Amino acid sequence: MSLPKLSVVIPTFNEEKHLPNLLKYLGEQTVQPHEIIIGDNSSDRTPEIAKAAGCKVTPGPTVGAGRNNPGKIATGDVLLFLDCDVRFGKNFIEKSLKEFVEKKLTVAMVQFGYDSLHPFDVAFGWIMNYGNMLLQYVYPFTHGFSIMSTKEVFD
Repeated sequence: MSLPKLSVVIPTFNEEKHLPNLLKYLGEQTVQPHEIIIGDNSSDRTPEIAKAAGCKVTPGPTVGAGRNNPGKIATGDVLLFLDCDVRFGKNFIEKSLKEFVEKKLTVAMVQFGYDSLHPFDVAFGWIMNYGNMLLQYVYPFTHGFSIMSTKEVFD
């Protein structure tokens, strides 16, 4: 199966502590992103860290602009919007793209979980994931930290 080119979009605001971890996870993927674009509004070293890692950096004065400005210049067929504090396994991109293509999706969200085993966190994660799955048929929406979209739909 041929997978589409993926552009990863990351909005940042003073993420010098979290961005290196996310970039590490992305660098370990079994399928590498075509490009990583940062929509930045930082006063710390975030843009320097991003540029040193080979990321494109655009202004993103708000979270929305931090997603939209990079999305506008992205050249991939599929866009993956991630927040800096997310974590995932080494085959996350490969599995996500395969499912995206196989199901002929145009927009998707990634289910999430917490590292914490605190009952509240476990229950909240379960409610959010399964609530979103049920609501997709009557009121589809997603969380900003993990959205996948075709470039065409984004535009």
